Amino acid sequence: MRLFLFLLLLASCQSRHYQDHQIKSSYALEETKGIAVLKVDGRKSMIGTRAQVSFDLTRVQDAAGNRTLERLSYRVKPGFFSLGEVDREVLRLEPGLYIIDNIEWKWGNTTYYTGEDLLFSTCPVAFGAFEVLPGSVVYLGDFVVTNTDQNVISMERTDRFFDAKADLSKRYSKLADALTPATFYPGGSCVPVGS
Repeated sequence: MRLFLFLLLLASCQSRHYQDHQIKSSYALEETKGIAVLKVDGRKSMIGTRAQVSFDLTRVQDAAGNRTLERLSYRVKPGFFSLGEVDREVLRLEPGLYIIDNIEWKWGNTTYYTGEDLLFSTCPVAFGAFEVLPGSVVYLGDFVVTNTDQNVISMERTDRFFDAKADLSKRYSKLADALTPATFYPGGSCVPVGS
């Protein structure tokens, strides 16, 4: 009986994803907003647990080319014993140019963060930037956020476009048909921002 309760407790600690804008299966493509597809994973530990990761997607330019400053917090908070694959996420976003900043990496009771830039830079960007156009469905990449031994947070991006398209077709076939690779500016790039 105790073993059953322990296994039930472990099963309840599986991965949970929290985000401000999550696509529901009833959503259709809109001409006024764009859709971004991404996957984020924290570094796995020796015992198989994942770090909790959060970061801001900051819109620095709207669709008309005007400067703006709007933050959208994105969080991946897996359960303590999350051992399976992390799902790709689908975000519905206002059109514009976004930068990735303010990364937080938490493992157990230890939290490291890059800090929120009060005067953030678009030349160069710290972790990356991308553009979302009205009515577009873009794949941003698969990201792994790690914390080095020197307590430096890094974000690595890999391009698995065809895997993302296949995954998306299982849940949202209309979105998968429209999926295209995003123009992604990696960390260290200068991003063109209008006036």
